[in-house]
Amino acid sequence: MPDPASGAASAHWQVLAPGIGDAATHVCDVFFSGQIPYAKTTQSVPLSKLMSPDPQTFTYSDSIHFDQDAAGQPASIDYDWTYSITVQRL
Repeated sequence: MPDPASGAASAHWQVLAPGIGDAATHVCDVFFSGQIPYAKTTQSVPLSKLMSPDPQTFTYSDSIHFDQDAAGQPASIDYDWTYSITVQRL
């Protein structure tokens, strides 16, 4: 919570990195992946929702395009995601 007076907090979602292939054994001989920038996983949420005694659902959707993989090789990766979590303050 950078500024309590703002009425908002920063939530950081753990977004799984996109990838195709077999990283463990490279059996398919094809592998590429991308890394989601940390700043892209940040969402501002109202403190009122975090402080509420009622169940609150938070949803985060976004997308990203990569023109190279994590190794710097040319690739075209389009990745969309939606996450949702319901929490209740006790």
